[in-house]
Parts: sequence; C-alpha cells; structure tokens
Amino acid sequence: MRNRWFPSRIADYVTPVQLKQLEKDGVDTSRDFTFGVRVPLEETEEDQDLLQMPKQHYVRPIEIDMLSVREPWRSIKPRAKH
Repeated sequence: MRNRWFPSRIADYVTPVQLKQLEKDGVDTSRDFTFGVRVPLEETEEDQDLLQMPKQHYVRPIEIDMLSVREPWRSIKPRAKH
C-alpha cells in the first residue's frame, strides 16, 4: 500500500479517530487473506447438464435472392460499337 496505493491516492491510512469510529460502527477491519487469490469456481449440477447437452450449430441464413436465377443478359449493357 505504501508504495502503490497511497502515492496514487487510491487508498489512505486510517487515523486513530477514524479507527475508533469504524469499531464503533461495527466494521470488520481484519485482514482478508483470500483477497486477490484466484480460487477455481465450484461446478454445479446445472453446469454438468449443460456440458452433456449436444451443441447446436449455428446455421447462417442464406439470401435466396442472390442464388435465384435471373436473366443475366438483361442486366448487361451492350458495348458501344466504334
């Protein structure tokens, strides 16, 4: 805290007066030893059910207009004769 948070004004030290007020309000000031420790999450039965279900593949819709037969010769402009 002294080298990182206090100089950056992220955290501040507690004065004795503030500490007495915190104790009076019943705030727990004990150290949390699990803070910052990455603990694997517990798996639940719902997670297991989801893992056992077959995956449904996403099928992208096809634009039928692009595949439909048109008369391509009507959209082609005739070349100018020189």
